[in-house]
Amino acid sequence: MPPRSARPVRRPLTLVLAVGLLAGLLPATAGAQERATTLCQDAPPASFADRGQVAAVHRAAVDCLAHLGVVEGRVEGAAARYLPGAEVRRDQMASFVVRALEVVAGEHVPGPGDVAFTDIDGTAHADRIRQLVRIGVVEGTGATTYAPGAPVTRAQTATLLLRATAWAGGTTVDALAGGPTRFVDIAGTAHEARIQGAYHLGVTAGVETFRFAPERNVTRQQMASFLLAALRAMLEDPSTCTSARDGYTVSLPAGWRTNAGDIVPRCTVFHTERFVLEPHSEIPGGLAVHLGTAPMDHEEAADEATRAERGRRTDTAGGRTAIVVEAVDDGEGLYPAGTLVYTWYIDAPDTAAAPTLIARTTSLARDYEANKRALDGMMASLVFVGGPSA
Repeated sequence: MPPRSARPVRRPLTLVLAVGLLAGLLPATAGAQERATTLCQDAPPASFADRGQVAAVHRAAVDCLAHLGVVEGRVEGAAARYLPGAEVRRDQMASFVVRALEVVAGEHVPGPGDVAFTDIDGTAHADRIRQLVRIGVVEGTGATTYAPGAPVTRAQTATLLLRATAWAGGTTVDALAGGPTRFVDIAGTAHEARIQGAYHLGVTAGVETFRFAPERNVTRQQMASFLLAALRAMLEDPSTCTSARDGYTVSLPAGWRTNAGDIVPRCTVFHTERFVLEPHSEIPGGLAVHLGTAPMDHEEAADEATRAERGRRTDTAGGRTAIVVEAVDDGEGLYPAGTLVYTWYIDAPDTAAAPTLIARTTSLARDYEANKRALDGMMASLVFVGGPSA
């Protein structure tokens, strides 16, 4: 990032929306959230002999989980190989998940329980399977069969990781499941609600914009990315949200949701219920909260908007100076003429992604006055954390 003295000027603002009721928020606590954001930030490259064969998109996840001891390789001679393209078996998946719960989420998983499966005795992963059965994370393929050598599908992965996340968070799967998605190939499937829930937690994404490919088998490198996303979800405090890109934590009111992270980074958009952003489109004004940045000084950003001001004040957010403006839009920007726009322009610290953090609510969403109070509450809870990540 260039030094603050070299700030670019007169560029279009990245705008921010906000909606809904937010009352009684306490300042956000960044500890667990920052751990989720910075998990394995400094993990060394994994020592697997075939690390170079891991796809670039999955390499950081493999490095992270190898560093944490969640994934292991197959020893062949003097070297261990990860076999990134090999399909994950159901028994292997059990060991991955137990290690993740124990090593990263800090959870003590109860010891093996009694199971009726007759096809896991003597296998290397039998005790891990029994542990997950005991806490309700995995089920069998029949009353007495687990099918340990069968491959794990994307749909099964979503269900298993959602159950593990629910157990780690002390909640129910039903509380996490459900919500809209763009996927046209999951309707009516046995795993539909859990895929939806995993999507909204940022644990899973589609193979294409409108396809999840639920029956496709999962490879070991893909599983690493799924697991790392699940671990971050387990570490997150559901009452707060941390933006890895822009370096802030903000508190959410009870029941509010953030975006899944596939269109814009998580903790950018918020709403009173689960929602899905459409690709290649502007964020609708009727959604809850959208936080963004501007590549210019906060005073300049506040002065640049083409609106008739109704009021302006100086405030603070995250220990930084802020300018709060309410105005009527002239229709030359994102909003129709006459739209009421309530915006915080915050002077971000040097460690942030851009000089100015912007937060906004508009009258395009219902209950505008309540939304203004909601946004004020969110800004009172704002904490700047660490530095930005790409």
